[in-house]
Amino acid sequence: MARIAYLSFSKLPSMTANSIHVMRMAAAFSDIGLDVHLFAQRGLCSETDIFKYYGTRKTFTIHQKNLAGFPKIKVFMYSAACAAHAALLLKKNDIYYGRDPLALALLGATGIPVAYETHGLPPTPLARRVENFLMKSGGFKGIVAISNTLKRYYLANHPRLSPQDILVAHDAADDTGPPPPPPHNTSGNRLRVGYVGSLYQGRGIELILSLAARQPDVDFVLIGGPPEQIAHYKKGQPPNNVLFLGHIKPAEIPDTYGNMDILLAPYAHKVHIHGDICDTSAYMSPLKIFEYMAAGRPFIASRMPAIEEIVQDGECCLLAEPEDAEDWDRALATLKDSPELREKLALRGRERFLRHHTWKIRAANILSHLESCHAKTRQA
Repeated sequence: MARIAYLSFSKLPSMTANSIHVMRMAAAFSDIGLDVHLFAQRGLCSETDIFKYYGTRKTFTIHQKNLAGFPKIKVFMYSAACAAHAALLLKKNDIYYGRDPLALALLGATGIPVAYETHGLPPTPLARRVENFLMKSGGFKGIVAISNTLKRYYLANHPRLSPQDILVAHDAADDTGPPPPPPHNTSGNRLRVGYVGSLYQGRGIELILSLAARQPDVDFVLIGGPPEQIAHYKKGQPPNNVLFLGHIKPAEIPDTYGNMDILLAPYAHKVHIHGDICDTSAYMSPLKIFEYMAAGRPFIASRMPAIEEIVQDGECCLLAEPEDAEDWDRALATLKDSPELREKLALRGRERFLRHHTWKIRAANILSHLESCHAKTRQA
């Protein structure tokens, strides 16, 4: 069985989307037959069973380092410790892959073959220098980018890269089986419109509150976010038809979709990630889009180039202009008034997900890309 060292910078467990991503990808690599060793930080939340928290089977090994225990140069120390541990644990001809560019650069500098998955532009000059060092290392083999926009950035800024060096692999979701029937199946029920995700800047929470005020006969359920962020929005006295449920375990998320009639992904023109840093709107590949399709629910998403790489208006969802409450109000009214359209979009989304966007399909595509990059190097 081939082995893979999957080097991440994620905290496990945590409330971040990147932690969900690395756990799902580690499981998917295992599902396609790899012996997976995932390297990650030790999280600070109280959950003790990481696999149970994420709803992931124990089919791979997790190696955790406590970043909080390192000195001031803690980032370097963490990445160096992960790189050294991986090099001691695995053989040179095994697969070294991940989202920690510094750990991969240190391995690549020794000639160990490495491949890098990137989810965004390097946020600082130091991060750019680390990436440059990685891509100039003797062991560097290729890149996996989560969007075509991101691929174009790396081709434009790293002349040594060719289009064949970069695989575009959008995010994905788990197939949890056929979705339950929509809950709104009698004339007396109120529609439930859901949002699942963080409450950071640019996620469209203000727009959802505006929609709730415009459509008082609809219930809006927001899942995600820590208590302090929820308190911030509650200070503004949101409409009575808005319910904040807070953070739930990733393992419980699929079940929540079964309680929704319509789902929302109302990204703003600028989208921030954990810590309210970095505008990711140009190159993101939102997990929730794929989870919504997997859940077999109709949804409305922002009309943005990064999202239009994944879905098109009227195909398996409706698209509305970012931050345009009137356009979102019209789209929601269209779905609210047409159960047939909701069913058609949901079925198409589910079909598209099964054909293209499961974690297992993504892992298989990445493995094929890595094998191709390695073969090209051997031939050279």
